[in-house]
Amino acid sequence: MDKQEMTTHILIADDHHVVRGGLVAYLSAESDFTVIGEIA
Repeated sequence: MDKQEMTTHILIADDHHVVRGGLVAYLSAESDFTVIGEIA
């Protein structure tokens, strides 16, 4: 498996921008996750 197949793609959905921002920052720092978008 290459790197692309081992990465989990995540869409963040929450109505609080602070929570979304925190989750995006945390998950973006992890190499196994790619945040593909966020929505309120």
